[in-house]
Amino acid sequence: MPRELGAAHAFITGYDVSEDGKSFALTVFAPQATDGRAAPPMPGLPGAKSVIVFGKQTFGAERDDAVAPCLSRDGKQVAWVLREGAKHGVAFGDGKRAKASHDWVKALSFRPDEKELVFAAGTGGTANVALLDPDGGNQIDGAQWRIVRSDSTGPERVDTESFLRVAHVTWSQDSKQLAFAALTAEGWRIVCGAKRSEPFDELGPPHFSADGTRIAFGARKGRELWWKVL
Repeated sequence: MPRELGAAHAFITGYDVSEDGKSFALTVFAPQATDGRAAPPMPGLPGAKSVIVFGKQTFGAERDDAVAPCLSRDGKQVAWVLREGAKHGVAFGDGKRAKASHDWVKALSFRPDEKELVFAAGTGGTANVALLDPDGGNQIDGAQWRIVRSDSTGPERVDTESFLRVAHVTWSQDSKQLAFAALTAEGWRIVCGAKRSEPFDELGPPHFSADGTRIAFGARKGRELWWKVL
């Protein structure tokens, strides 16, 4: 049976729900972003400002914007993307210690054991408001993307290898391996540690086998569709 999670809001632009369905986090328009007599401005337009609602708590009101909530599997931790001016960063919980140190941030994903968060950080490039990337959100043209690993207690750890785009960040069930789709000069590849798939024109999300030793994924090359195993 359908059921409501929490109070109603005038405009919800994003959300995440824990695996057990008991915890949720929302992206909603901040009350001061609208005078209450007109529809709130669309995300990304002047006057738009969002905050994160996590249960009965609200985070990000002191930031220029707060979007893209991501819950840990047990629903006890929430991470979200903050914006200060033209810079972005990742915050845990109330985000008071978080810094906006990246040009772009996307694809937040908690490790299944809840001990680490990864995300993609972009440098350079511009937002293309007419196109969406595979994970939703505006496509960023011309950026270089790196995988960043973080937790709520230590500094961020940035991988050295960069890609033209990153999508479909996926963990193995045992939390030991991370896979994602990456756009290189040759095309889209599945990346998992030192392993690389052959390049394709388009890729779907990677799926780990139960023992974490194989990755299956859908792929397109020209007009041919494939189901591949790495």
